[in-house]
Amino acid sequence: MNIKRLLFIGFSIVIFLVSLAAFMTYQMATNSSESFNKALFQQYEKQTLILKMQFPARSYTLHIQQAILAQDEFDRDGMIMLAYHYGHTYDERRADFMKVMDANDAKWLTGLDFITTRVNSAIEEILTALDEGKAEKAAKLVHKLIFPLTREFEAYVKSFADSQEAVFKSKLAKEDVLLHQLVYKIVVISIFVILISIGIAWLVGRRIQALADELLALNGTLEQRVAVRTQALKLSQEKLIKKNKYLEQISRKDALTGTLNRMGVREILQIQLERFRAAQEEFCVIFIDVDFFKNINEQYGHEAGDDVLMSVSATILKILPGNCALGRWGSEEFLVVCPGDMDRAVALAEMVRKAVSQLQYRGSNQVTVSLGLAQVNGSELMDSLLKRADEALYKAKLEGRNRVVVT
Repeated sequence: MNIKRLLFIGFSIVIFLVSLAAFMTYQMATNSSESFNKALFQQYEKQTLILKMQFPARSYTLHIQQAILAQDEFDRDGMIMLAYHYGHTYDERRADFMKVMDANDAKWLTGLDFITTRVNSAIEEILTALDEGKAEKAAKLVHKLIFPLTREFEAYVKSFADSQEAVFKSKLAKEDVLLHQLVYKIVVISIFVILISIGIAWLVGRRIQALADELLALNGTLEQRVAVRTQALKLSQEKLIKKNKYLEQISRKDALTGTLNRMGVREILQIQLERFRAAQEEFCVIFIDVDFFKNINEQYGHEAGDDVLMSVSATILKILPGNCALGRWGSEEFLVVCPGDMDRAVALAEMVRKAVSQLQYRGSNQVTVSLGLAQVNGSELMDSLLKRADEALYKAKLEGRNRVVVT
């Protein structure tokens, strides 16, 4: 075997080893990148689904609360249908989450299902109380059961999201270690190839260095993608928090008139009672009832009735001072919480009565209201104060309507 043949064989072996080394390096880099990309995508998809599960769950409980507070059966049925829609959406998001979860996620989902089961059980109890005509009991159960369970649900989801972020950071750290190990292996292969053939070591080294630079650039790109997606998740969470706050606000508003609903005005009334007990700040309540409202609905339809209610509430709001609160108490009944003594409240009530009497509907039909007033006294409870005002309103109706009666 001549020198040329030996050189050819030796050079061929070196080329083969160099090619094999380059191929192994490329495969390790590709496998590492694909594995990390897959883990990144699964983690991002999982956190996205968690946020998508939280919104319909929150909307479900809020619409159930609105259904409980609705006085009109049609409005109540509409709210319940919307709630069931969000419940169905939650189930769809949960099914999507089950497709990507692992054993630890399954344990967490079991805990979440336990909370949602308790929420559903509480809502069943509240709706049963409402069907039995126990509206006050239903409202108390909302505060006692639904609000704490909602907070527990959100805290449970947040803790899991935080733990998932920690898991992802751990995976990122492990990937960094693997990348360093890969670079180390590449260096070892480079030294081995240099020992075999000094003549082609420079070419092999350039190839390996190029691969190393490519891997480092890939690592930097992945870190940037992680930072961007993490920021996107935080922004989505902030938007969800704002949306939840908005839903909580509208849960205290009457959908038709835009005034406070019964829950909202009761909260204002409770605050005034506490101020009275602490600093003797006087205030009065005024029940306002639209006269012959049933006849308006029966003769002209519910649309006409809604127009009357909106006109009456708008007229009252124009008259009320800024420190007074107006809420829709029942179908055609409003409640005003008015700081100050009885003389001020009576004068305000007369202004309301006269202003409303100028309203007309469906032609020249006059709108009138009856008003019943009561001033807080002693250590009186809310129900007692409201009862006295309601009795005054009843007396105003017995005496001919379109008048103010003080208890």
